[in-house]
Amino acid sequence: MSDAAAKEGTEKAANDAPKVVASHHAAEKNPWLHAYHNSVAGIKAFTKIYVDERASVVGCPRGVECLLLWYTKSLVLSQHLHAESTRPRTPSIAVASGPSIYIYRNMRPYYKFAIPVLDVDPEEDKLWTSIAKCETDIPAANHQLNLLRANGIRLTQRSRGFLAIDDIDQQADYVSRFIDEPLVEQTTITCMTTINKNMDEKDAISCLVVGTEACQNGELLRSVIELESPACGLLQMDKNIIVACVDRKVISYHLKGKKNWSMSMSQDIVALEAMNLRRTKHTKGILIALRKGEILLYHEKIKVHSFNIESSLTAMLFGQFGREEASLVLVHKTGALTLKILQRNADLEASATAAGPPPEQARSVQTTPDDGPLNSGTKFASEVPIALHYDHTLYRVDTSLFVVPLLLPGVPYAYTVDVESVASAADSIYIFVCGKDRFVLI
Repeated sequence: MSDAAAKEGTEKAANDAPKVVASHHAAEKNPWLHAYHNSVAGIKAFTKIYVDERASVVGCPRGVECLLLWYTKSLVLSQHLHAESTRPRTPSIAVASGPSIYIYRNMRPYYKFAIPVLDVDPEEDKLWTSIAKCETDIPAANHQLNLLRANGIRLTQRSRGFLAIDDIDQQADYVSRFIDEPLVEQTTITCMTTINKNMDEKDAISCLVVGTEACQNGELLRSVIELESPACGLLQMDKNIIVACVDRKVISYHLKGKKNWSMSMSQDIVALEAMNLRRTKHTKGILIALRKGEILLYHEKIKVHSFNIESSLTAMLFGQFGREEASLVLVHKTGALTLKILQRNADLEASATAAGPPPEQARSVQTTPDDGPLNSGTKFASEVPIALHYDHTLYRVDTSLFVVPLLLPGVPYAYTVDVESVASAADSIYIFVCGKDRFVLI
């Protein structure tokens, strides 16, 4: 090769190299746009935050009994509450605190609802009535309450607090605080969600569904799915339940309890969120936030995209923020707030369908003349497998074929044959009944 040709080839390779690098970076382009970041937001929430179409973010800080509302990058409201939950529709926020639910609308308290009280055992109610009338002393009341608990009766919170005190003087002070109050057992709200009444729209009228500690119905507590480790995240997508466990596994189950698939993560899972995108196609995915700040997007078991955040996360929510339908709100462990927006031309379907077996797997293998004997041997083995693989040294059968002139249903037939083991090896012997001049089993 001449020096001029070598120089020309080197220049051509140098010109083609940037194109390859540029195409590689274009393939790995981040579909998320950085929209907003507030490093001094001070959010310490471990529950889900709430965003709505008015470009506002609602969060409940840990350790501070207040609800914070950010509207267009500025703090608008600080309303004193005890706990936080959400309800859509212009915009109303339902907050659970003990046995009560507070509804806030337009940054003002609007409604207050109380959970119905639980039934109290008549014997326990009668005992506290006698204590209030000074008919039963403290030691006798302690003894009778222990008997009721031993008989399997579920005591009220007042009785359980009374039995937890050992000193008789402290028990007397405890009774004096409740002597004029009726015996009432109230439950505590543990979770809330919403369900639409008649339309499947984001702004449809919805009802509030409340779960309490007193839900002891057998159907609700029936064990359907048993996990290998405690769950740290759960969401429902169509007819599937996605569970994130503390052993770094993400498992998918059908609503009936059948396991669909599972996959392992490289780090601890801190947040799990469903991505539901309605534009040209109905795109669905799973967003997983890991301990060191990596956020993964999966379509079932197929990894679509991933990107890193500088710090660890404690909360994550995907939904509409202002006019942007596909927004991702992130709350950092330091209390910072980050907003990511999915590009409108992001092709997540193409990335998901591209994963799978490599294209080289579908190519046919080119054979050479030297492969002829090997192919002939393979063809012979597939045509006469019995003659090739049958081992005559295992056992010997004197009569291997019996001709039966007639077979009648329900009539027993007895035939005897001697089988001699030659190699002292154990094997299974099968008997086949076939038709004449054909090898179809009867």
